[in-house]
Amino acid sequence: MIGADLAALAAAYTAAWNSGRPEAVASHYAEDGQIIINAGTPWLGRAGVTEMAAGIGAGLGSLADRQRRLDRRIARLVRQRGLRPPDRVMQSSAQRG
Repeated sequence: MIGADLAALAAAYTAAWNSGRPEAVASHYAEDGQIIINAGTPWLGRAGVTEMAAGIGAGLGSLADRQRRLDRRIARLVRQRGLRPPDRVMQSSAQRG
């Protein structure tokens, strides 16, 4: 897989998580695939991955929302302490309002 393909896959997987639809997350796994989180019990097959995503997604909100909140917190700390901000943080915070 080359860089552009990998970036597209990562964007699609992130969009699946952000959709709030566990089935969309599971669609990125093989029918007989599995996921193991933190050396725990494997979640088996798409049905297992769907169950895992439903449980995790219920408490997280979208990844994009979490990133926006983190960017705002970093920008606020940078301003308060008079530091030079990372360009990405200030640009993304300004773009999001």
